[in-house]
Amino acid sequence: MTLQQLEYILAVDNFRHFAKAAEHCRVTQPTLSMMIQKLEDELQKLLYYLQAWSLGINNERFLNCEFEAWVHGPVSRDLYNRFKASKTLYSFISKNDVDKENTSYMGIDEKDKNFINYILDNYAGFSGTELEAMTHKDLPWIEARHGIGPMESCNQVISEDTMKEFYGKKWSEINS
Repeated sequence: MTLQQLEYILAVDNFRHFAKAAEHCRVTQPTLSMMIQKLEDELQKLLYYLQAWSLGINNERFLNCEFEAWVHGPVSRDLYNRFKASKTLYSFISKNDVDKENTSYMGIDEKDKNFINYILDNYAGFSGTELEAMTHKDLPWIEARHGIGPMESCNQVISEDTMKEFYGKKWSEINS
């Protein structure tokens, strides 16, 4: 994340209004919206890596969702659909937005915090475009997109078994 992106995020958070935030940042509203959208795309890829490495290292999901092989990278349709109509990444999220079925939202245990930080330490420094290129080189993505053109729409679910095997093998290589 760049300082400019941080400024945009803070402005949207502070003003809670894209037009006012854009004026404050001295950019057009479409420019600000596009930058925020790019950050949302980056977040989807970071969440994918969180899920993929959890499957590979811990043999279990970290998130209760699947990821689809969209053109520009893995996307959790559940997360995308949940907020697309009424939220952006930096919208205020109320208690009503929280999944009532999930009682663990009140806090994240230390083990999970450490795991999240491990993934962020390794991936958060990359741009959304760099993360996209990285995901496109890995077997889970390649397998899910098999036979589909590079710019062709796709909602194929990325296999959790393939993620588990691929990232598990990478983890073993890192630790050998």
